[in-house]
Amino acid sequence: MVKSNFIKRDNNGRFTLGTKPIAGFKKGEHISSKTEFKKGDKPKKPFIKGQIPWNKGKKGIQIAWNKDVLMKEETKEKLSQYRGEKASGWKGGLDPYKDFTHRFKRKIKERDNYSCQVCGIINQFNLIHHIDYNKENSIFENCITLCKDCHFKTFKKETQSSWKLFFQDLLNKKYRYKYDSQGNILINIQKEVI
Repeated sequence: MVKSNFIKRDNNGRFTLGTKPIAGFKKGEHISSKTEFKKGDKPKKPFIKGQIPWNKGKKGIQIAWNKDVLMKEETKEKLSQYRGEKASGWKGGLDPYKDFTHRFKRKIKERDNYSCQVCGIINQFNLIHHIDYNKENSIFENCITLCKDCHFKTFKKETQSSWKLFFQDLLNKKYRYKYDSQGNILINIQKEVI
């Protein structure tokens, strides 16, 4: 048992035993210099007496000093090598998702009753999977609703062909979509005679 004369309060109101505090520390107090800047705190520069503050006499929102500074021609040339066709994400100027809109996704989910076509989980946040793994081929015969877990399973290179055949067979039975023996989609286009 600790005798009461060993426990005392220091000047900050904390209980101490010898030189070690046994109670917690005050809110916002830093234990060491390592934890001092963890929350994004920046060290404050001391104000030097006689120095004029940068914003003295200015009112309202201040704009950064480099807002209107022009870029050097040398820097522009360096950056220009990563624009357009030379950019790492360049795909010929085409958007492969132009037909893959929220409206299209909603229609696919409604067709499948918002349920995963593999495991049956019903969720409005289920994903739309391209059966032939071609993002440009966004048509009803090539898309199916899957949950996140089942969608993740379909991306192994070794099993992609078997998943493709499985989904095509499933859509053929459910919605009578037609596919040939190579897995190509057969679309029945009927012309109206006027």
